[in-house]
Amino acid sequence: MKSVLKYTFLRLLILAAFLGIGYLVGLRGIVLL
Repeated sequence: MKSVLKYTFLRLLILAAFLGIGYLVGLRGIVLL
């Protein structure tokens, strides 16, 4: 059960990282335009 929780946490962390990167790239695109 603990391993499942760890796996879910890792997935959320990766998802948050992707969202953060996408957000920064989007901001940079707006600034460049």
